[in-house]
Amino acid sequence: MRGWLVGDEGKGIQEISNVLTITRVYSAVSAVAYTGRAIAIAKAFARVREVGAGNRARMRLIHSPLHMRTLAKLTSEYRGLMMLTFYAAYILGVSEYPNNGYSDISLALKALTPNAKLALPLIRVLSQITKAYVCKPCVSLVFACMEALGGVGYMDNEEQEYLNVSRIFRDVSVLPIWEGTTDVLSTDTIRALKHPKAGQACIAALDDIIGKVAAFSGQTPKGFDAVQEWTTIRTKIVNTPQAELMGEARDLVMALGDILVSLLLRVDAASDGDAAAQDIFERFVERKCTGVEKRGRESSAAELRKDTLIVYGTDDVGAAPKL
Repeated sequence: MRGWLVGDEGKGIQEISNVLTITRVYSAVSAVAYTGRAIAIAKAFARVREVGAGNRARMRLIHSPLHMRTLAKLTSEYRGLMMLTFYAAYILGVSEYPNNGYSDISLALKALTPNAKLALPLIRVLSQITKAYVCKPCVSLVFACMEALGGVGYMDNEEQEYLNVSRIFRDVSVLPIWEGTTDVLSTDTIRALKHPKAGQACIAALDDIIGKVAAFSGQTPKGFDAVQEWTTIRTKIVNTPQAELMGEARDLVMALGDILVSLLLRVDAASDGDAAAQDIFERFVERKCTGVEKRGRESSAAELRKDTLIVYGTDDVGAAPKL
């Protein structure tokens, strides 16, 4: 078979690094696409599925506070993963066209756009963080959607593809494995951040974007301080030898993902005043960020309305028609 040398001999990994960046972002896009489809099926199922409500009464799952809280948790986590994925895709575009002009964009997007010189170092670490942070949780989310349908979700519904969550689950399960497992992506991120030359640019890129996004106006829960969270991680990365960091690589990557998602959700909530977006942001930081005070629960009816708003875009639990 005839072949042609592409690039310099002995530098194959460097030559394919750009392709790896694209395929890793693509894997995250695929993961959130599968998850979005699975959640859509679970939401549609909840509109029509009737279950026992005690005393021989029946109710649709959409009126079950517990089931709606479950769907709200799935939807909220999906929103964060989706936003990080889309952000990585955006930064990939900025890195490829740094001088394309990004002045005529919204204030929110300006806050999320790095300095042109830092776009390439940012995507160098962001593509790995995104794939590691997004693909593995999406497997659990799709499984939860399959569980939300009960036995029919587990069945291989080839004749009813609109219900075939089991196929989606099989497909999404490969995404944390190919194009770099979670361990490979985590160690690669540490190597990028600790690189003698390029590492400083990668850290500077994270400094730049985290600082700008954190300065974006918006309502934040008491105790939320993403900059401080990043400063703590940054200090550890800078002052700890690479070999010592490798055992903690997964934890560091997930912590970086938490910071980036919290900031993206904050900008999303502040950009248009959407109540559901604000609730999703606050739920995320209460669960993920240290020092954030948790809100008290309201009445069951009030919590059901808030969960329904997150899941269906309306807080009227009777608005969803019986299909």
